[in-house]
Amino acid sequence: MTKSISSISAEFGISAYTLRFYEKEGLVSVPRNSKGIREYDEQAIRRINAIAHYRRTGLSLAEIKQIFTTPDDQQFHIDLLTKQLAKIEQQLADLQQTHEFLLYKIDRHTQLLDEQLTKAVSETKYNTGAQN
Repeated sequence: MTKSISSISAEFGISAYTLRFYEKEGLVSVPRNSKGIREYDEQAIRRINAIAHYRRTGLSLAEIKQIFTTPDDQQFHIDLLTKQLAKIEQQLADLQQTHEFLLYKIDRHTQLLDEQLTKAVSETKYNTGAQN
């Protein structure tokens, strides 16, 4: 089964322009039908999936190309991917701290709002009671 560039674009969240750029740069080879229209086959789809994952880790296109052009250099792959994994783990730790900070701030502002509402209700009761 093959897919169109628009289908691949939607599936991976990558613009058609970027997909064509990846092809131009030699990162992916995309077969074309008799009318010259790109038809992404399983191999091209797997390659786009790999590129998308590698890009999300922060690898540059040059590094991704190097991975693809050195399939037998296991040590290079291990070193590069281990370095990226360490960066991602640090980003996750940073995000966890930010997550905890936001939870704290939401809780704190909820408490302050509750205090304001309680005070407003008390003042309304007091003012209503004083007029009677």
